[in-house]
Parts: sequence; structure tokens; C-alpha cells
Amino acid sequence: MSFQNTGGSTTIDIATNQTDWSATVADGANWITLTPVAGTPGKLTVAVAENSLMDERVAEVRIGAANGSLQQTLRVIQFGTAKKILFVEGSRRSINGLEQEFNLTVTTNCPAFDVEIAPEADWLEDVTPDTKAFVEYSRDFVFKAQKNPYEFIREGVITARATGLGEGAVANITVEQAPNVNMDVIPAKLLTYTGFVGNPMENLFDKNYATFAETGYASTQGATSTTLDVEVKADAIYQILYYIRDYPNLATTSDTRRSQYPADMTLYVQKANSTTWEKVKDIQMRGTGTQLGSKLYPALKVSEVPYKLFDGLPLTNVRKVRFVIKNGNSLTGENNQFWNSAEIEFMGVAATIADPVKVPIVKGSYSWASMDDFWPDSDGGPVSYLYDGIIAAANYWQTPYFDIDQQDAESIGKLGTTEDVAGPKGGADGWGTSLTFQLDKQYTNFSEIWWYARNSGTQVPSKFDILVDENGTGTFKLVKSFAQGAIPTPWAAPTAPTAIRLDQPVKAKAFQIYIWKTAATDNDMFMCATEIEAYIQP
Repeated sequence: MSFQNTGGSTTIDIATNQTDWSATVADGANWITLTPVAGTPGKLTVAVAENSLMDERVAEVRIGAANGSLQQTLRVIQFGTAKKILFVEGSRRSINGLEQEFNLTVTTNCPAFDVEIAPEADWLEDVTPDTKAFVEYSRDFVFKAQKNPYEFIREGVITARATGLGEGAVANITVEQAPNVNMDVIPAKLLTYTGFVGNPMENLFDKNYATFAETGYASTQGATSTTLDVEVKADAIYQILYYIRDYPNLATTSDTRRSQYPADMTLYVQKANSTTWEKVKDIQMRGTGTQLGSKLYPALKVSEVPYKLFDGLPLTNVRKVRFVIKNGNSLTGENNQFWNSAEIEFMGVAATIADPVKVPIVKGSYSWASMDDFWPDSDGGPVSYLYDGIIAAANYWQTPYFDIDQQDAESIGKLGTTEDVAGPKGGADGWGTSLTFQLDKQYTNFSEIWWYARNSGTQVPSKFDILVDENGTGTFKLVKSFAQGAIPTPWAAPTAPTAIRLDQPVKAKAFQIYIWKTAATDNDMFMCATEIEAYIQP
């Protein structure tokens, strides 16, 4: 929503299946007034005061219901006295590699403006309908992108330039188009579903449109959201498609069936070699037809099926997908989790490289001193904590945080001090320490190590080598060096490993992490970890 610097007001409709809602202005933007600040489903008026400053100002109006579990955000822009022109979408827009049309909106405090495409972006075309009606200060544009014939991302710049009284005001937006690929349906398997089930959720991924999955119509069992976890092994996911219950009988499918969709959800992915769920986007499915009766949202049009839950730059190296469904499109509003679907499909490129396989570590040692060598009942446990299979903050190994002199170290059969570590190497690069681990047997395809940080992603090695002992004889050879910052710090958060990968699989009966320096700011050799794991390439 945009306003001129002179101020003004706009009224919008609030629709919800809750009994009431409330609205607040974020970050104390006292130049915005809301009327009313709460109410039942109805109207909200947003008014802004005059802006006498040169620059535009931006704030968010947050509208919530159900004690905040349902949220919508309205972005409010008010221009200043200086002439400005903006793309509502920001400075960058991402599209997929297929031929398509997409919308951009220009807003400005200049009465007239032109839009032009950079000459080198000859794959973009302005196809905005040539209507006689022209709205000053704002306009929606439609652009067409050709199919991307290349195996790399390409970019094109679109410029909005004010004319006449606004001469000099310019805005650019970069359109980023993903590579084009031959997309296939990627196999998917249901892992878990939390919620009441009326029809098996496995039907979402059985490649049969005649079967459907459905939540329980009679009860949500008190749930305010439900979660769907799916195994999807993909090098790249370009689209996620939702098919309604009666697909493909779209022409005869009733509005009732085409409105039983999961209206609000959040999409997450879990990538290979990670246990962390990464948020991708919030999804709001909204049919564009006329709202019917007491339904929360209108039915999907035939042209909107399948509905694209995701359609953009590829999600790469994915292994799992999660949908957290916050609101279903109930028929009467009494069940906020009721929805059904014939199928959900993931379109893209299936995984071409197998995931690494964890192998057992049977023994570990450290060439210097661990915390438990000096304070067994204090911080940090023995090196065996690193391969006991327990990934928890209370179960960790740590080097001493305080200074240890040479005499103290030698008294427990170790070498070195905290600040100036003496280890088995030495030489021009100084001294280092080594963590050494024996595997349960010899492997010919040892490929990577996972390091689980404790409570800080900076108390980890920053400059280190990986060495292997091929036959268990105690002779180690260097296979890869990691220079200072080769793996940027901070490393992955606790319980999410940082993968240390070799350039190619090697033979190993044991491996060694030789640390020259850590990323700790006050002690070059201070580090800790909850677990270290070894992996082979199958």
C-alpha cells in the first residue's frame, strides 16, 4: 500500500474464520493510524499523516487473530517530498527457466513514467495489455520471459524512469531466470504426519490421482497446525504441484471440492548432510473465484489446477521437505485443519549422487590435553564423547580454556601449552595438535567428516589438515589441507553438522584432524565439540 507525501487513507477488507482480529503498527511508526485497531470480520482503514521529509518511509501493519497464531503483514510505503519511483517487488525478481508471464508493479509520486527493458535482455518482453485507463502514480505491468536455453542463470534489467515533473527519478529491478531443465516427477515418500487423518496421507504420493488424502473432518483434536514430512531426494526441485481431490475431472468438479485445500502453510527443506530444516517460504493458497457462502476462501479455478505451491529458482541438494499447515479451507469454519488432495508432486531432477553412509569410530585420542585431564568434574568430558552417538550440549569434549605450562602438560603425558602448542610437527608453520580416530575396519571410500559444534560455531578448527592411515600401521599421509577460513566461520549451529569433505574418496583405517589454529578469538587452540562422525561414499 503506497501513499503520497501529503497523506491520506485507504480501507481494506479483513476476512477471517475467527470471531475477532486486531491490528498493530510495528516499530512505533506513529505516522500511521489504524481504525479500528480490533474488530470482527469487516473493514480496516489505514491513514497516514503528511511526510515533510525528502525520503520515503516504510512500516508494517500486522493483523492477527486466534491469539496471534494467524498473522498477515501489510507493507505501507509513503513517499517523501523528493521525487521517487519504486518497484513494489524490490530490486530483484526470480523466475524459473520456463517460458512464462509475470507481473511487476511500479509505484511513484511522479505523475508520469516510462518502463524500459535493457537491450541485452532480449529474452524479456513487455506484454502489458494496452488499456485506455491509466492510473497515475501506480501501474501493474505484465512481462513475458522466453524459455532459458542455457544451463546457467541469466539476468535482465528493467528500468522505471519518471518523466516530466519527476525527471531524474529512476528505479531498476533485476529479473533473474533459472536454468531450464527437463523436469521429471521426483519420487516422494511420506515419513510422518502429525494430525488427525480421515484418509491415508500416503495417497498424496502414490502416483494415482483417483485416490486422495484427507484430514479428519469431524475434529482437529485441538491442533492449530499440522506437519507433513516427506522424503524427496533431489539435485534440484523447480516446482511443487498440488492436485485437488477430484483431479483430473476438473470440468465437473464442484466448487465444494475445489475449495477443500490447505490455505496457509510454510515450506521447509532439509538438505543432504544436514539435520537442519531451512525455511523456504510462506504459502497462501487463494482461489481467485467469487467467495462462496461461509467458505473462508473461494474455490480454485480450473485454470489454477494444479496449484504451484513452489515455482522459482531451484531448491538444490534436497533430501526432505516439510509442510507446516496452519489453516485449511474448511467448508463452514468449524475445523481449521480440514483439507484434502489427490496428489502432491515434486518436479525437477532426482538425486544423481548417493548420500554418504556413516561408519563406526571405535577409538579416539588427542595429542595434547583435554579439559577432563585437569578437571574431571568440570567442563568437558573425554575424547570418547566425540564418538559415543550422543549429540547433546551436556555431552561434549573440550580443550582447557586456561593456560597450561609445559610442566603441567608433561605431568599427564601430554605436550604443549594452551597459548603455544607443541605438537608432533613443528616447523615454519608453528605447532599444532591432532585428533586421531580409528575406524572399525579399513574402507576404500572414506569421503568426509562431520563436526558437531557445541554452543559456539567459532570454537572450532579454522586452519587444519586431514590425514589418513590406510592400513592401521600408525603412518598417516596428508590428503587435504584447509587454509584459514576455507570453511567460513561460524560453522553450523549446534546439532547441525559442518561437513568436511575430501576431494575424492580414499582408503583409510584411521583418520586424523591436525589443527594448526582455531577460530576462537581469545585462545588460538581452544575448541570443543559434541560429536565427530566418519562417512564413506557408497
